[in-house]
Amino acid sequence: MFEFLGAHVAVKDYLSKAVSENKLPHALLLTGKDQKKKEDLVHVLAAHLLKTNVERIQRGAHPDFYSVRPEGKAGMHAIDSLRILIDEVHNTPFEGVGKVFVLHEADRMQPACSNALLKTLEEPNLDTTLILLTERPSEILPTIRSRTAILSLEIEKPLALPDEAEILLFSLFSHPSIYPKIILEIEKLSSLIEDEDPLKRHQNREALFSAILMWVRDQEARRCKEGAFSLFFPQEKEAGFPLPTIEKMVKEIDEVRDHLLRNISLTTCLDRVIARVVTS
Repeated sequence: MFEFLGAHVAVKDYLSKAVSENKLPHALLLTGKDQKKKEDLVHVLAAHLLKTNVERIQRGAHPDFYSVRPEGKAGMHAIDSLRILIDEVHNTPFEGVGKVFVLHEADRMQPACSNALLKTLEEPNLDTTLILLTERPSEILPTIRSRTAILSLEIEKPLALPDEAEILLFSLFSHPSIYPKIILEIEKLSSLIEDEDPLKRHQNREALFSAILMWVRDQEARRCKEGAFSLFFPQEKEAGFPLPTIEKMVKEIDEVRDHLLRNISLTTCLDRVIARVVTS
């Protein structure tokens, strides 16, 4: 079924297993620059899920297959179109099998669109599959990415966290038993993230929060045996201690963002977040 994926053996193996065992996630994020390959994959998956032929999907002739693209001169997803899609998610399928929604260039969403989509991902319908396509996964909200199964059709690193900061962050996660002794390392990590330029400081902080969420998401994926291809940090080992859920971490980081707006130091905020991870 997925022979056209060629050298993407891990993706091919994962999808073959997920399809054969009827365990395909309700939300997928397809990344990569090869638009044709991504769309071919969408058509094959949709045809399987809707129990029809690929040609019908390609023609856009199936009433339960929805394809949404950016609009207007700005090339952005319109909130009205997203709301129509979200409303349709909750309607009964025309042919009774299920529904497949495809969001092209999913990175082209304003905050209002992203937030509306996030609510749908948090409360998915069992008979609905949502597929997001993008070349730029780093521009999609971490909270959205964390609720999808990532299928990368090229080798890329979506986060812009400096290498030294990334190494230090993951070393903090690897020593839960000596947490009280690592405050100096947290201070060092903060110094690597903070910058005199307000924009750069904001970008560094968001990259850090994204890395934390993606690491926790990776740990959930490892426990579910999703396969190394879907991991943001495949080089990291499985945590040997209990972790909070991704939902709890999203809430924690949202609260930390509020603290930062009230001029609480990043060191204090990181101390709280990392304690949440390693002492859960």
